[in-house]
Amino acid sequence: MEQEPRISMTVEDYDTAMDSDCESSVVPQFRDFARNGMVRVGVDQAKYVVVEKMFRAGLGVLGEGLNVVALHMNSSSSIARHARLEAFRLYSRAVAVNRGGDANIRFAWYGGARDEILGIVTHGFGSAMRVKEEEFGVKHLLLCRVILGNTEKIAAGSRQFQPSSTDFDSGVDNPLSPLQYTIWSAYMNSHIFPIFIISFTAPSLTGVEFSVLMNVLSRFLNPSQMTLILKCYNEFQEKKIGRPHLITRWRSLVGDKVLLLAIRMCGIRPT
Repeated sequence: MEQEPRISMTVEDYDTAMDSDCESSVVPQFRDFARNGMVRVGVDQAKYVVVEKMFRAGLGVLGEGLNVVALHMNSSSSIARHARLEAFRLYSRAVAVNRGGDANIRFAWYGGARDEILGIVTHGFGSAMRVKEEEFGVKHLLLCRVILGNTEKIAAGSRQFQPSSTDFDSGVDNPLSPLQYTIWSAYMNSHIFPIFIISFTAPSLTGVEFSVLMNVLSRFLNPSQMTLILKCYNEFQEKKIGRPHLITRWRSLVGDKVLLLAIRMCGIRPT
């Protein structure tokens, strides 16, 4: 999951925010969101402005050319979703007790195809994790609240699948400036609570352009870094990871400035 700085909204604000919302007209493209209890957020609402700002700030210079299409809020009106919200609050308190009073709750992004996102919001993580991601057209990100607790460093490409000890609850790629959080599978439905779905169109990179980009990156990176870059790209080609996950890993490995410079050097432009 990609990290994002704190903002003023908390899980405790969630019910109040939902009570004040009314469902707006449903665009056919997002009819399935409405059918699954999602509430469209208007562009003039404060929540829309805050979430869009977080979205663009999180991408930094890589956000050039993005167009936000819609924002939907996860409704807690159903019994199952309200139960998941209460469970998240319960685990938040439990982790806080075990970790000196601070559960270390942050915002984080999770990217996937529409059906995967709907499956997660409706049934929880693990329900649709194998859905292929859309490469063209509208893409979707979940903005979630995540219980991190105590974190440990998880290197890019690591095969670690659980905490290294009981002292840790989650992982980060960089303890000082994290771009990616690792929430272990056993905790995914208790330590992550989806709040918003942001839908957007993004510049696309074809497979040929990716290969050109990697060739340019090789001028700036050492052999060990390029090995990790190629490993991530191979996983992307094999559809083990999606495009947002690939870009997040590359950002973590090379940094935004180098990645944007390489993109500009090979002439890739928003399409």
